[in-house]
Amino acid sequence: YDDGAVIDFYIDNLRATRDPGYDPPEVREVRHPVASADFATLWAEGACRKVGRTDEVDLPGEADAVVRMFSARNETEAVQLVVTPAGEGVGEVSLEVGALTGPGGAVIAAENVFWSQVYNVPAREGPPEGLPDALPGSKPFAADGPGNWPVWLEVYVPADTPAGDYSAPVTVHTGAGDLSCELALRVWDFDLPVKQSLRTSTTIYGAWGWSEEIKGWFGNPEYWPFLREQQPVFAEYLARCRLSPSSIGNLPMKWDEDKGEVVIGDTADFEKYAQMYLDMGHHMDHLPVPYFFDRAGFLGANKGTPEYIERIGQAYKVAAEWLDERGWLEGSYVYCVDEVVVHKASTPRDLDLLNRVLATIHAAHPGIRTFGAESPSPILPGIDDWCVNMDSFSLALLDEQHALGSKVWWYNGYKSPRPGMRIAARAVDHRAIGWMSYKYGIDGYLIWTVNRWTVNPWEVPNSGRSPAGNAYLLYPNPDGTFSPSLRIVMLRDGFEDYEYHVLLAGLAERAKQAGNADLAAECERTIEQADAFVLSYDNCPHIQPNFIYDARRLLAEQIEKATRELR
Repeated sequence: YDDGAVIDFYIDNLRATRDPGYDPPEVREVRHPVASADFATLWAEGACRKVGRTDEVDLPGEADAVVRMFSARNETEAVQLVVTPAGEGVGEVSLEVGALTGPGGAVIAAENVFWSQVYNVPAREGPPEGLPDALPGSKPFAADGPGNWPVWLEVYVPADTPAGDYSAPVTVHTGAGDLSCELALRVWDFDLPVKQSLRTSTTIYGAWGWSEEIKGWFGNPEYWPFLREQQPVFAEYLARCRLSPSSIGNLPMKWDEDKGEVVIGDTADFEKYAQMYLDMGHHMDHLPVPYFFDRAGFLGANKGTPEYIERIGQAYKVAAEWLDERGWLEGSYVYCVDEVVVHKASTPRDLDLLNRVLATIHAAHPGIRTFGAESPSPILPGIDDWCVNMDSFSLALLDEQHALGSKVWWYNGYKSPRPGMRIAARAVDHRAIGWMSYKYGIDGYLIWTVNRWTVNPWEVPNSGRSPAGNAYLLYPNPDGTFSPSLRIVMLRDGFEDYEYHVLLAGLAERAKQAGNADLAAECERTIEQADAFVLSYDNCPHIQPNFIYDARRLLAEQIEKATRELR
């Protein structure tokens, strides 16, 4: 496997990614000048490009004071406003945005608008001034030098918003004077679903995974208080980003000595939080049985003993039956050990015991599926569904496992030219995950964690030898809150783009059932045309921001057209 990984790397990077018949779209810059004064220029940039402090920027054409956005309902969309001082800075910068007003007096309230400085963090892979990543929130910041000072501006469109054109005045206040523009938002006449169609998963760490400094910022929470009081705050934000927590907690299970069996205790607390998370739009991810494999025992039985195997089987049986009664079993899976194949040489495992455990779990209930962050391998015959590192992913593997009835997810991603979540990657690399997942029929995306804060990421973005951003998509704040990264909002936007595809594919199916073959074919051609820029899962350097904007608009216009014709 060690040699295979190296061979795969070179083969993947030499793969031809351009069809001879493919005509690349025109590369078109989205940025444009918005306003200018003797002290600074204000210009607009799309969300899919990271703006570096020292980037040389060409701003063609006359200033256009209108900054345009497009969004479905129940979607968040973003742009950037960039202040470039004429001299050595403009002092303190802040943004003032009014409510967006639209057709018939409809309003998108100001509470749905978020803005933030795009803060540079001192990543090892970046220049001395750092790399743009953190979004610390709607508060003034100092533009105390030359170069580019981007401001992130995003709008969430509530589900009950009438379709049409909305606008709001925007004023960028600086210490040297104000710069003004208009935000224009077109709301498409369709809604994105609350629950994400592409399965996603991530771990929310509590204080047991944080540095002492960061534990103090959050009040040094204990394990259970964190799960009940603070984790739901993370989960609510992740729901807006369409990322599901890997676990919402475990059923209260114990071994009853008198009965000689595994029993479930009072489930009221679990049910409360499970329903809360499901209402947010999350999936039931890990089957909620306490983690056990890397521990010394399970429910009082020593690891490897007959009692250990028996209690595992009973626990999964009663848990699966309990979940099934409530309609919560389908889609959940058992993830009892991590990266056995990847680390088999450096971290030896008792594979015989692991496979006996997996067989026992399968026998417990026919609705249980097992899942592993592994490369498919005969050394783990008990795994049903595979989550493959992006660096090892291939379409041949995907097709092979789908033919066998297995699902295939992919996870993380830290090496170009594949998509991924490292800070040094381009913004389109993050957003492309949703597009590639749809085009190739990948069943889910896992990012191992959003908040493994073993060091303060504002000051030390790299943890050890890892790429900057490897262990987090959120930034902790000293007041016990957290701030998003540019990466997580780009990932969110890619997942929302995925929903455009699902909606249009559903309309194609409705058209077929209604006997409208021409409309169905038109919808399917539109999806194919929109996805044409995705040449392979190795082609991130080829993707330009306008490819995504243009393709997304193509999908949206066809969704509206097909919806009208099917009414």
